[in-house]
Amino acid sequence: MLSSLTITDLSPLKYIFKAWIIAFVPTILIGLVVGLVCEPKENMMGQDTMSIPVVFFGMVVFSPIVETLLMMVVFWFLRKFTQVSVKLVIWSAILWAILHSTAWLPWGLIVLWGFVVFSICYLSWEKVSRWRAFWITSATHAMLNLIPAVLTVMSMK
Repeated sequence: MLSSLTITDLSPLKYIFKAWIIAFVPTILIGLVVGLVCEPKENMMGQDTMSIPVVFFGMVVFSPIVETLLMMVVFWFLRKFTQVSVKLVIWSAILWAILHSTAWLPWGLIVLWGFVVFSICYLSWEKVSRWRAFWITSATHAMLNLIPAVLTVMSMK
């Protein structure tokens, strides 16, 4: 399943959809398990003080773009220590999980799988083009955030 993400001969749109499915299903399952075990944290990102369009834009556009840009920097740094793709993916995903855990500890577990997929997307498409890798990874991330963003803004009403 994951090895199919390294194949970049699909059209970018088909690749994004495939990567989204591979990220979405396990992330939802992990989120459901975490939700059963852990007390959910309300207002995790300060949504009460933001408007609905700002929250939606932040989750679906701003965060995926900024985090992908930062992911490029993370890979640049990690490559100083290893060139092994599997290690790069693991270290990147762990770093992003730790960063997301600062908002709510279990959140790191929920996002871990998604960042494994995003990291593979970026590293695979970077071989074709750094900017194509950037946009495909950002789009996959945006799609993964879309349903949680809709649910978040619905809970704000």
